[in-house]
Amino acid sequence: MRLDRFDLNLLVVLDALLEERNVTRTGERLCIGQSAVSAALKRLRDYFEDELLVATGRRLEPTPLALSLVAPVRDTLLRARARRFRCGRVSTPPAPRTGSSSALPTTFSAWR
Repeated sequence: MRLDRFDLNLLVVLDALLEERNVTRTGERLCIGQSAVSAALKRLRDYFEDELLVATGRRLEPTPLALSLVAPVRDTLLRARARRFRCGRVSTPPAPRTGSSSALPTTFSAWR
């Protein structure tokens, strides 16, 4: 596992890419440039050793691995946002907790 070299900000990009399935719209949604989204996708592909999203016309289609990451990525981001709220840094209420209270590294170990 190379979690020590993984930029957790890439999860935000991956989550948006999996929902938007378009690099330009993902960049607009995250207020970053298209080239930054493309660079993040390249880093994600290198990390997971999978294409994750494959161009089909103007749309990106997720690979089986990418589809398997949708729920864990979203859950990890919800947990991070909820923890941030509990520490008093955010004024919006956290999402309801579901499932186990596993830690982030445990979630990642299931991916690799």
